[in-house]
Amino acid sequence: IVSLKIKKDSIIFEINGYHVSQKYLLTAKEVENKLKLELIKDLTEFEDPQIQKIKDFGVITYDGNKYILSSPYIDINFGYGVKQMCVLKKI
Repeated sequence: IVSLKIKKDSIIFEINGYHVSQKYLLTAKEVENKLKLELIKDLTEFEDPQIQKIKDFGVITYDGNKYILSSPYIDINFGYGVKQMCVLKKI
């Protein structure tokens, strides 16, 4: 399960599942009506030194009906290199 918790002063990108538990603090910049996500810090219990090489955590777009997350991080680590489009649900 991928969750993206967006608050006024922080963005937490979290992945939890079978043998997977990752948590990252992100920042966002608005670029051409899209929200570009970038890594600030690895909050995972066992930090991965390779994660610092991945600055681009994706882009959130709004198509008029729904928010969509496109994330190279998800594509590489969980999509087997296939481009994934995640529809975000507000909870």
